[in-house]
Amino acid sequence: MDRASTAEWILRRLVNPSRASEIVGDLLETQSNNSKVHFWRSITRILLILVWRTITGILVASIAGVFLSWIPFAFAWTRLGLSGHQESAANAYFYIFGSLLLWIAAIFSLINFGFRNHLATLTFLAALLGAVATCTYWLPNATLILFAAALAFVMLSLSSASGRQVIAALVPALAAAASMFYLLGKIRLNPRWPGFGWLLLTELLLVTTAECVVLSSIFQRFNANESTSKAHAAG
Repeated sequence: MDRASTAEWILRRLVNPSRASEIVGDLLETQSNNSKVHFWRSITRILLILVWRTITGILVASIAGVFLSWIPFAFAWTRLGLSGHQESAANAYFYIFGSLLLWIAAIFSLINFGFRNHLATLTFLAALLGAVATCTYWLPNATLILFAAALAFVMLSLSSASGRQVIAALVPALAAAASMFYLLGKIRLNPRWPGFGWLLLTELLLVTTAECVVLSSIFQRFNANESTSKAHAAG
C-alpha cells in the first residue's frame, strides 16, 4: 500500500471517502517536492485539525456529564426528601448512570455538530428527560409516567428520518459505553492505591470515548450516505 492509499484509509476514519481522496489529491498536487516527511507532516496536521473538536468534546462531555447527572440527584436527595426513601435510593445508581450517558451524548453532539443539528437537539432533550427521571423516579407512579414519556420520545423520534438516524446512532453508542463500563468494572480498584482518583478519571474517559466514537462514527456515516444520495439524485 503506497502512502496515498494509506493516508486515504486513515482520513476515511474521520471524513467521507470522497473528502479523503480530495485532501490527499490536493496534497500530492501542491507539494513542490516528493518528500515523504513533508507529506506525512501535512497529513498529521490535517488529522489534528479534524480531531481537535472530537477530543475537546470527549473531555468536556466527561466532566460536565458527571456534574449534570449528579446535581439533580443531589438536589432530590437533600431538598425533595429522597433521603427518607432508602429503599428507592438503591436504584439511584441506575438512573444516575443513565443520565450520565445521555448528558455525555448531548454535550458531545452540541460541541461537534452544533446546536441546530438534529442529533444535538434530540440527545439534549433525552438528557433533560434523564435529569427529570433522576429527580423524580422515587415519587408515587413516577416510574410509569417516566416510562410513558420515554416511549413517547422514542416514538416521536422514529416518526421522522432524522429522528430514526439519531436513535440508530444513540442506541449503539449507549451500548458501547455500558459495555466499556462493565468491562472496566471487572478491574477492582483499591481506594488506597496512589493515584486512585486519576484511575477513576481514566475509566470515565474510556467510557466517554467509547460512547462518543460510536455515536460520531455512525452519525457521520448516515450524513455521508445522505450526501451521496443527494449527489446522485442531482446528477
